[in-house]
Amino acid sequence: MTTYNLTFDPSGWLEITYYQVVKEETTVVQSTSYHPTQLELINADCEKNSVKIEDTDAEAIAKWVADYSV
Repeated sequence: MTTYNLTFDPSGWLEITYYQVVKEETTVVQSTSYHPTQLELINADCEKNSVKIEDTDAEAIAKWVADYSV
């Protein structure tokens, strides 16, 4: 099973870390940082890793982008 963690950096970056969980052992598969202007890359990255961002996370991303968009 692939899971993920979102980390929002106050300097304007989002880090998505993907984990593979097998028999209670967790391994980091990939970690990528994005600037708020790179929403299309965030979506492509999630799709490539077969991860759907949950509603609460999607709301957090939308707020984060709004906070950093000028």
